[in-house]
Amino acid sequence: MESVVSKKIELRDEGLNTTLLNKGYAVIPSFLSAGQIDNLLKFYSDCNLDQDKTQPNYLYLNPEKSFEINRYIKSQIEASFDENFNSGNLLGGVFMIKKPGENREVDFHQDWSLVDETQHISYNLWCPLTNVTKDSGALMIIDKSDKAGLPYRSSTFPPLEIGQQKKYTRFIKNFNLKAGDAIVYKHSLFHGSGNNNSPKDRIAIACGIIPENAAFIYQHWNENTSTIESYEVDQSFYIRCIHDVLSGKIPEKYKCIKKVPMTSRPEISEAVFYKKLRKVHGVKRFIFFDF
Repeated sequence: MESVVSKKIELRDEGLNTTLLNKGYAVIPSFLSAGQIDNLLKFYSDCNLDQDKTQPNYLYLNPEKSFEINRYIKSQIEASFDENFNSGNLLGGVFMIKKPGENREVDFHQDWSLVDETQHISYNLWCPLTNVTKDSGALMIIDKSDKAGLPYRSSTFPPLEIGQQKKYTRFIKNFNLKAGDAIVYKHSLFHGSGNNNSPKDRIAIACGIIPENAAFIYQHWNENTSTIESYEVDQSFYIRCIHDVLSGKIPEKYKCIKKVPMTSRPEISEAVFYKKLRKVHGVKRFIFFDF
């Protein structure tokens, strides 16, 4: 596959765009209007979702319902996307619900890679439909963690998961957001959320954004050939084929557009990740204390 010059995803606000480029994340205040929030909350209520675990709805709903959600969320936020972004390809949306209660933390992790991250950067847009804080399950990000992780992530490259340990506290960015505010962040940044200690469900939507000239891909580890295979997919792939790829299968209809031979499957341990994270933050480790 020929090398492609990346067309960066850009925000119209110069200050926010500089923050996005430098930090890998930025908060867009009032991304959604009150009317859009009301429409999405009503649609969410009509969907009657009942899922205890915080995860994208395509993992537990039938494909037809997930397609309906995908299209409706995108239709509601497209105007806001165009108002706030100069460039970028907005993918469809999902609901991300966190119910109240204990033991519902989402460990810090990277999202699956949707583009070739040696050439492009993709982002997630996360937008709560209710006011959120750290104590009600707002998104949290480990700052600069994209520089300590891996660029290959899928069911055959399982992303590293990190529990919410005290040693990471100094690196974590917390956000207090009003309903309709949005966080845009690199898929390669480690992110998670704590328990929802409020009395109500934390309701949020999430949408992927990829560069307009980037292939939308799925990365697969071929154990027989020790090769990273990149398949160009469409937006239906992660809805219709998700349970196939979770079991390690690749549907035949998709074309392999890139192969990268490796001596072994790329992996990273938490110890190596933590060492890299301290390094990018300039934090030294002392003999008796982990500062």
